[in-house]
Amino acid sequence: MEAVSVSSVLDALFKLKTLEFLLAAALFGMIGGLAQKFAAEQGGAKKGSWLASVVIGGSAAIAILFILVPNDPIRLVSMCLIAGYGGKAVLDSLQAKLNTAKIAEAKAQFEESVSAAIDDFNDKILPALAGKANVLELSGKSGPLQSFSDEILKFSGVLHSLQVKTKKRSEE
Repeated sequence: MEAVSVSSVLDALFKLKTLEFLLAAALFGMIGGLAQKFAAEQGGAKKGSWLASVVIGGSAAIAILFILVPNDPIRLVSMCLIAGYGGKAVLDSLQAKLNTAKIAEAKAQFEESVSAAIDDFNDKILPALAGKANVLELSGKSGPLQSFSDEILKFSGVLHSLQVKTKKRSEE
């Protein structure tokens, strides 16, 4: 089945405005939250108030619409009831999904800046250091400066391999 947008479900099935559609979703979520509260009390748990369960259920039902789009009224009602029943767990799951997306974005930005820094090093600093190493070789001098130059060249190789690994991970 093909998923239909919320607005087309709104127009074709309910003839409601978007706000009324969201209020209907919240209402079914609230019913789901209330059902969860009754089920919890049936099991002996007295944790939280019924009002909190209703509000959390309604919020979860609205929030789930940003991830899942129902394609008919029965799916809308059942999805909102289930999201309302799940309440806090649904909201926690959506928050985790948002955090994962933010972390992936930050990782991509970090990898891009590392790659740019490595490119800068290879394009600007390394040629300048290589020129200094050639001057040292021509003058026949060795010592701390030559050792430093050798270490920089080794470090450049490490940076290059890091850049290759970063590019490979970005392509995956």
